[in-house]
Amino acid sequence: MAQEIGSDFSDQIIMLRNNYEQCLACAKALKYLYKHLTPIQRVNIARHPNRPTFLDHVINITEKVG
Repeated sequence: MAQEIGSDFSDQIIMLRNNYEQCLACAKALKYLYKHLTPIQRVNIARHPNRPTFLDHVINITEKVG
C-alpha cells in the first residue's frame, strides 16, 4: 500500500543513516584530535581571534531573554 501512493522512504532513511554514521565518525576524530593537543596548540585555540568572548555570550543570553 505504501508503494502504491509513493511514500516509500527507505532510500531517504538509508541516506540519513549514512550521514549520521559519517557525523559520528567525524565527532570521534575531532574528539581524538582535541584529546591529543600539545600545550601550545591548546593556547592557540584558547587565544583564537574568532573565539567568542564573555561579552558575546552575555549579548546572546540577553537577546534571547528580552
